[in-house]
Amino acid sequence: MSSNKVLVVLIIIVISCSRKKEKCSHIDLHNHSKKDYVINTDAGNTDDGKFCQNIPPKLKRKTIDITNKALENIKDNHYALMNDCMIGVKVDDIDITCIKDAFILPPITLGKSLSDEDENPDITINQIVKANYHQMFFGNKESGKTVLLYRLVREFADEYQYTRRIPIYFNLDEIGNKEIETVLKEYLSFNSNELKNLIENNDIVLLVDNLNYKDTGENIERIKKLEAFIDNYSNVKVIATGDGDISTGVPPIDYIEYCKIAFKSLFIQNLRSKEIKSIIKLWIPD
Repeated sequence: MSSNKVLVVLIIIVISCSRKKEKCSHIDLHNHSKKDYVINTDAGNTDDGKFCQNIPPKLKRKTIDITNKALENIKDNHYALMNDCMIGVKVDDIDITCIKDAFILPPITLGKSLSDEDENPDITINQIVKANYHQMFFGNKESGKTVLLYRLVREFADEYQYTRRIPIYFNLDEIGNKEIETVLKEYLSFNSNELKNLIENNDIVLLVDNLNYKDTGENIERIKKLEAFIDNYSNVKVIATGDGDISTGVPPIDYIEYCKIAFKSLFIQNLRSKEIKSIIKLWIPD
């Protein structure tokens, strides 16, 4: 084998834990200079380059049916709306039919601003989905916050066998005085018993649009309901969006002062020439 070729070895490891089992694999790359194998950290669904899949316990048929029903209802009731939001009218000779085809991830950072000279932003879709903590995305008006959440709905639902989280989207500004459970039932077209079974037997991710800590009575009450719901269910993670001045790289003062959810703050930056060129290539092909 020539020195400029890389040998790839797939190793399957089964790890048994006290509470659950995981089947893990990783891809090893042969480092010729070190004459040794190293893990390819760019692969896998964990930060250390491993691909880990939970081996779930044997579930009751009712629980499996409810999980499948939730995923099917999300697809049937919400995919078309999300596609229309991103694509609108079908354009002849352009093979773009869904949000996954049309979406270009804007630069997302932990606070720093990016220029065209910066090769890579801090955050990717894969990292967002893999994260096991609450995430808050700040951005300017019309920066693509809602579309980002729609895209994440598709990722969590389409890849459920890997993500193992049921996605539920809602706009906090539009829920009125409803309880969070009511909002979830309406999104999934579920009754109370079905929702209870789903939450008790699945990990959930709430994709919450417009989580802004404005000092108004109705908004404060909605946020309190969301915080209480999260306190009650440790298996629920939140990915939220809010308005914020990305130029400072610092969350809004109201958020810092009043937020009780342990979010990791991220910032949606303005599109660079790299992303703009990708959009043009999608819609104006050669």
